[in-house]
Amino acid sequence: MLRLIAGSEYPDNGDILREGKLSWPLGFSGGFSPNLTGEENLRFICRIYDANIPYVSEYVKDFAELGDFFYEPIRNYSNGMKSRLAFGLSMAIDFEVILVDEILGVGDSSFRKKCTEHFKKKSEESSIIMVSHEMNTIRNFCESILLFDKGGITVFDDVEEAITAYGNL
Repeated sequence: MLRLIAGSEYPDNGDILREGKLSWPLGFSGGFSPNLTGEENLRFICRIYDANIPYVSEYVKDFAELGDFFYEPIRNYSNGMKSRLAFGLSMAIDFEVILVDEILGVGDSSFRKKCTEHFKKKSEESSIIMVSHEMNTIRNFCESILLFDKGGITVFDDVEEAITAYGNL
């Protein structure tokens, strides 16, 4: 579903209408060009999203904690380093809607804590569309739930009621 919303996959029929500035899935690093440096990838993405390059660059360098690797080609990055860069970029650019697929599994516990704090702040400024099986994450970040089951969708405005229904599937 998130891929359909993001536009990386197309529906078999019908249309998906998107309004506002929509993010890529939070922390997704699959769009990076491996031959470009972290900095070059950042600049490219900033141009696509019309974001302030100096601001985003400083934010991401501080947030991602990559040190000199920021200036190295992405192909030299570990998966964790790519995720740090991607998450930092996701937090640095202002989106009206942020797409999230299983949030905050990046890095050690102190980095995950930092990600949670930054995401919490972002979630106050943007709408969030989240896919998660982690009930505490849902409790912390969701106000309403769409539960998908056997081709149907049930809408819940009560998070605990949705969690109970999910547990009964």
